Amino acid sequence: MNVVKRGLYSVLRKKVKSILLFIIVLSISCFIMAAMASKNAQVTTQDKSKAAVGLSLRLELNENDRKERLLELPIEKLPNGATISRSPNNEFESVLMDDILKISNVEGIESYNIITGVFAANPVNFERIEDPERDQYNDEGGVNLHGNLDMAQDINILNGNIKLIKGRWGTETDHNVCVVSEEIAEKNKIKIGDLLEFNNYRDKEGSTIYKAELIGIYRTSKEITPLMRGDTYRTENAVFTDLRFPEKPIGAEGDPLYQYAIFNIDGNKDYDRIKENVKKADVNWKRYDLIDNSGKSEVLADNLGQLGKISNVMFAICIISGFLILFLNFIFWIRLRKVEIGILMALGKSKLEILAQLIIEASFITLFSLLTSFFISPSISQKLTTYIVAEQEEQQNKIDEINKAQTAGLEYDFSEEKVVGTTANITYKIITNVSLLVIIMVIGAVSLASVSIMKKKPKEILSEI
Repeated sequence: MNVVKRGLYSVLRKKVKSILLFIIVLSISCFIMAAMASKNAQVTTQDKSKAAVGLSLRLELNENDRKERLLELPIEKLPNGATISRSPNNEFESVLMDDILKISNVEGIESYNIITGVFAANPVNFERIEDPERDQYNDEGGVNLHGNLDMAQDINILNGNIKLIKGRWGTETDHNVCVVSEEIAEKNKIKIGDLLEFNNYRDKEGSTIYKAELIGIYRTSKEITPLMRGDTYRTENAVFTDLRFPEKPIGAEGDPLYQYAIFNIDGNKDYDRIKENVKKADVNWKRYDLIDNSGKSEVLADNLGQLGKISNVMFAICIISGFLILFLNFIFWIRLRKVEIGILMALGKSKLEILAQLIIEASFITLFSLLTSFFISPSISQKLTTYIVAEQEEQQNKIDEINKAQTAGLEYDFSEEKVVGTTANITYKIITNVSLLVIIMVIGAVSLASVSIMKKKPKEILSEI
């Protein structure tokens, strides 16, 4: 009987040993394939903000620079003995118009929008929406004004948080105009063309009243995160106005506060080059942060980029642990076959022939395990990849929650990217590489495990029985 037949008969005769090895090799090959597939997995994301806004840059104040400038101001002593530095005007807290215009002139900037801070104002000739059950402690008793150079480019509108149902949005050429919620319009029975009146909520009786023409009515699709408790900042009480209107009711006419400037980039141009050119603009960059509005997308992509690193670690663990398990299994396997090996040696079979038989036996089982793994691995790879991506996304969400807590009051969510699917494909290349790798591991483990017994003579082996 030749060595191949003898190896095959041995596999069929020793069923428990064969099944055990089959399970071990199957597990190792499946996890190695899963690790390799996960490394090159395709992660499908959905980013509503990026889809709506496109490629854009956001200019906002640098908080560290703001604090440094505050420290340079005269210190005011409060009645309770505490000291404070107050901003002298809105310009101190504002993105400067001159800087906005300089950046807007950079080649490749297609359009731009300016967004004011959110200000509370008292509604004079109409009533706001109120919830009697809501905590109104320290509430200003007003509505919240959102000024925009181009209302249609307000991030809440682009994201679909609110939708226009009547009239139009304000443009750069509009002055003293506003758009209100359908709840306010219905409650007050107001219509397009009516004049709404606002004044300072701190002096509702004596402050100057400013009028804004109603040019549109919107419907809320998703609630805008309120700045604080009470009804002043609830979504239904958000009033969108032209860029310069919010400063009037608060008593700061001529002193606007621009919280953000959004610069939209021509999608046909080199985005990275334009961004670098923007940074070269003659602007006091110490005052600002220039933020890529796809920033969260890049953070998430970077976070999901850890998928490859995690897969590499998994791959290394599978190789090392797999080889050790195979090695220990074959040591146990060979020790149980001392009598058989000793008899074969006594019958004149060479050590090389006996080793070949062991390798053939292991190879038969390995090939069958690999064939089975081809059908099982895709499912394991998909589940493993989905799990890793979910963990990475959860980690990013926790970071976002922390950041959100630290920046309470900025209700604009400039990115809503989330993972909507993962695809881990088992390619022919992966199958080929894993098959060769597992076969090499098995042969190497058998050979290494056989060293201790193959170096002995038949008499020595039989005497140990």
